[in-house]
Amino acid sequence: MVPKKKSLRHTFLLRIVFGVILASLIYVLVRWLIVYYINNYYTTKEMRREREEKYVAELQEYIDSEGVASSDVAEISKWVQRKRYVYLLIYRDDDLLFVSGIYEQDRQWFRDPVNGGGITVDYPSRDELVASAEGSGYHALTMSDGATLYASVAEFTEYLLYDLANIVSLAVALVALSAVLILYFSNVIWKISDLAREVGRVSSGETEHVIHLDGDDEIAKLYSDIDRMRTSILENIKKEREAIESNNELITSMSHDIRTPLTVLLGYIDVMKPRAEGDEVMKSYIKASETTALRLKSLSDDMFRYFLLFGGKIDLDMQDYPAGTLLEQMLSEHILLLRESGYTVEYENTLPQDTALTVRADAQNLMRVFDNIFSNIMKYADAESAVRISSARDTGRVRVTFCNAVRRDTSGAESNGIGLRTCRRICEAMGAEIMTVTDDESYSVSVALPAEAPAPALPAPAPERGARAHRRTFDVKNLFGGKKK
Repeated sequence: MVPKKKSLRHTFLLRIVFGVILASLIYVLVRWLIVYYINNYYTTKEMRREREEKYVAELQEYIDSEGVASSDVAEISKWVQRKRYVYLLIYRDDDLLFVSGIYEQDRQWFRDPVNGGGITVDYPSRDELVASAEGSGYHALTMSDGATLYASVAEFTEYLLYDLANIVSLAVALVALSAVLILYFSNVIWKISDLAREVGRVSSGETEHVIHLDGDDEIAKLYSDIDRMRTSILENIKKEREAIESNNELITSMSHDIRTPLTVLLGYIDVMKPRAEGDEVMKSYIKASETTALRLKSLSDDMFRYFLLFGGKIDLDMQDYPAGTLLEQMLSEHILLLRESGYTVEYENTLPQDTALTVRADAQNLMRVFDNIFSNIMKYADAESAVRISSARDTGRVRVTFCNAVRRDTSGAESNGIGLRTCRRICEAMGAEIMTVTDDESYSVSVALPAEAPAPALPAPAPERGARAHRRTFDVKNLFGGKKK
């Protein structure tokens, strides 16, 4: 038989019932103990007589200190008003001279202490108090005028204790009920806090940590559901990694399978070009074949860029390089190619050529960024305007800026923006920044690399107006291990 699951509501109702029963038992027990003490110790004849004699002694001290005469009944009433649980009868000979709460003089009435009961119990009636006072005997009082009066005292302080017994018993019962409910809610809060800690451990990287709680209520089910969610996420991540690895293998295979025949095809086209001299029809066919092959190569390159941007993982080899030397070697070859293609290039480098200023980067991937930027310049820049390139030190960074005018006719240059997004992703992975500003007339892009702040360097002299930048040659193999890309 499958046990029935306990819900939080069901458990809470059981705790309330248990708390009420426990509180009722505690109320009865505490009240019984206090009442037992009152009935068996506090109200014995000896203790009652002792208290009555104490009150009579206090009254005699009051008469002596205030000089109360036998005719000053009002002064005696003032003393009685301060003794809420004392009922007093005073006799002169056989005549009743004073009764608590019934004295009248000049139409002034004094409060009767028995006109109002206690908080939870009713005080004795006047007749009961009179009978109690008369049964307690007579006590002589010596007044200030020498007269002797006789007092009968009835004290009923046990009714105050009865009141307190009910109040204390009720308070203890409420504390017991509150304790039961507090323990229940504390347990619920502890479970929720523990769940938060368990989830925090998983979110901090302990993905194999099992989230579990013994029980069959909603919180235990929540533990189980979150752990199932954890395992589901791990399975999805595993599947995603497997898919990425499969894509890596597929792209690697496709890279070889596509580029190899394309290279062969372009080689055949180059061989056929000299043999088609004088045959315009054949030259047009060769030109169309070359255009189609180059188009296919461009599409395959775009496919690889898509893979890098959306599916591939960028592996970085971060190292420290001299800023000026690194950028000179990376930019010089591209600048030369631009000039050979008919572009005017103005290059300004204000970085020191020693190790005073270093940048931290992955040379291979940084070269890919520059390859994309120069490729866009070749596609979209106006050859009639100069391409301005500068390398300078910025706040905590080295910034390389490229500016060019936009060619008005770019119908032959198609773009899907993958190259720029690839550059952004590579720069983010290296901790660098890339910013672009474009409009209908001009385009500029800047790459900022994190750098170690050197001592202030002297600015390089400004080049002559209209002069071309001086070309330098560098040993790229020393930095890139024999490979440029």
